[in-house]
Amino acid sequence: MARTSMQDMRGLVDPMLNYNWDFVVPNIPGGGDARSLTIKAASCNLPGVTLDVVPVTLHGVTLNYAGMERYGQGFALNYLETRDLGTRATLRNWIEYARNTRLNSGTEKSAYSTSVNLLMYDDVPSIARTLTGYGVWPHTLQEITLDNGGQAQAVMVQVLFAYDYHDEA
Repeated sequence: MARTSMQDMRGLVDPMLNYNWDFVVPNIPGGGDARSLTIKAASCNLPGVTLDVVPVTLHGVTLNYAGMERYGQGFALNYLETRDLGTRATLRNWIEYARNTRLNSGTEKSAYSTSVNLLMYDDVPSIARTLTGYGVWPHTLQEITLDNGGQAQAVMVQVLFAYDYHDEA
């Protein structure tokens, strides 16, 4: 096998650029402006996957086998907040739709969870890959630090979406 060369490098397709994506929640359980969430999505993680290691020891030898497939801890997103505080309100309403502590009420998972699409684009722009998450709901809405003594900057809303599994196409 020859060492990697410039000719090999020139044969690569263009790189994926870290800003060519959309996170789409087609319908927000409990209501809200789905398109606004897509537009305000500033950063997102691409969830990973892990296979459990199942060691089997017999006769002085240990062999490792693939066990359960486990998905990452969730979709972590940062959203731009606007002066109407609509981003946080939409996510907070979704959380309260799932479980409302003040009213001691909630709803079933089939109602508060949804499917989402993480669309990754090439430069044309065509969709290069779609990651679909199933059983998605907001798990953690992070606190926001407000600072009237520092440098002015846009407020970001951080949310971690839990999900059951994802597939890619």
